[in-house]
Amino acid sequence: MSTGASVVAVAARAVARRSAVAARRHADTRRRLATQAYEPEIFTSVLPNGIKVISQPQGRGWASLAALTELGPRFEKDDYKGCSYFVEHLAFKSNESQTHSEVLEAIHAFGGDVLSQMNKDSLLHSINFIPDQLPAVVDVLANAMRTPRFSDDEVAEQFHMLDYALEMLQNNPRPLLNDLLFQAAFASRTIGNRSVCTKDEVVGVTPERVRAFYNACMQPDRLTFGATGIDHDVLCRHIEAAFGDMQATDTSILDFSTAEFVGGSAHMHVTEAPIHPATQSPLAYVGIGFKSPADVDASFKFFALQGLLGGGSAFSAGGPGKGLHSWLYRNCLNNYHWMESAEAQNITYSDAGVFAIEGAALPEQASKTISLLCQSLFHAVLGMSDSDLARARNQLKSRVLLQLESSAVFAENMARQLASPTGRYMPVSELCAKIDAVTREDIQSAALELLGGPVAIASYSNVEGLPDAEMVANAIAEFVARVKSAR
Repeated sequence: MSTGASVVAVAARAVARRSAVAARRHADTRRRLATQAYEPEIFTSVLPNGIKVISQPQGRGWASLAALTELGPRFEKDDYKGCSYFVEHLAFKSNESQTHSEVLEAIHAFGGDVLSQMNKDSLLHSINFIPDQLPAVVDVLANAMRTPRFSDDEVAEQFHMLDYALEMLQNNPRPLLNDLLFQAAFASRTIGNRSVCTKDEVVGVTPERVRAFYNACMQPDRLTFGATGIDHDVLCRHIEAAFGDMQATDTSILDFSTAEFVGGSAHMHVTEAPIHPATQSPLAYVGIGFKSPADVDASFKFFALQGLLGGGSAFSAGGPGKGLHSWLYRNCLNNYHWMESAEAQNITYSDAGVFAIEGAALPEQASKTISLLCQSLFHAVLGMSDSDLARARNQLKSRVLLQLESSAVFAENMARQLASPTGRYMPVSELCAKIDAVTREDIQSAALELLGGPVAIASYSNVEGLPDAEMVANAIAEFVARVKSAR
């Protein structure tokens, strides 16, 4: 071999070695990425006056800021029933220094996207924006949260809008059914207070009462901020400048009672059955609720059970990943042409939870729908296969991870976790590990806990004589005993 040829050969071997090393490194990187979830760094702080701040500074050219206040129907005493509804719908309206038009102009100036949303025990103010607009965003948020006007004209306008909102719900009464179910479960107290008010329930609402209720809830230790795409120190500096002088005030008008699931019935009878907007079929809406825990770690098996039951709408699955292979879909919606929807959900708050199965069917099949929904909870667990268990866990993880792709949802989620009784943010990798750790025995024990506890039953329909909670509880006990004796 010539000298020139040997040099080329050595060079070729060197290139081959480098290529092989690079390939191995690339393969190792891919394996690490496939097996290790990326966890952005989370920062938390508590300001001197008790306001909590949590952030994840990495972003994609877009930032989100969520302000969570412990304010909602659960804190309403009788004299203040309905105030939360008005607070939610008057968010980002006029304040002591700006008219509503000026607020809108300020939001448009920084190109923001704002949202206000009420839960049973929390009020969310959320803004999406370009990161360098943080000072303007905090200014708008501070005016909206600290000095809302709640003027006579604005409150009067919401009274008129309530008529329209209730009319729109007549043919899509799922929010009403959910309210009725919580009303039955918690005897119309704490988280059993209604989120969607009737005209009779808000007759005593005045601007003065709305303002008094809002001010009592707006305490620094009841306020949590969550943000994505913003440096944590910069965020804390702006939040403290705008909210740092907030001081605790009187909260005696608020109801701090502990939620207690007692069970019961709440049937709302209407003259005409709700009409499905697409199929134009009359429907009866029914729901069954069971007591579930508020504790975070104890809740995972109940959320996995929710994933196992799944459900959806018979009219439209809404695309892939919507539960076509879940138990309620396969065994209820596919087998009974008169059933329009069936869906399970586990809803938890700081001190109580509800595992609900809600459905809609032709009015003449309302009683049978209640029976099927109850039986599905037991049959789904008894007939659970390994693939069902894996699908339930994967469905739960995919829903969580899909939601957290949104920076706004991520910011809200961080704030809610920091504001929870644990006061701790759970990393996504830990959350997924806890879901994967749920076993068949865990889900079975969750179902037995539900079936052995108190029952709530609710309906929104033109059907009379539907079973009450005691009848449903007795039927469940007989059914469980019969199935157990047959095994």
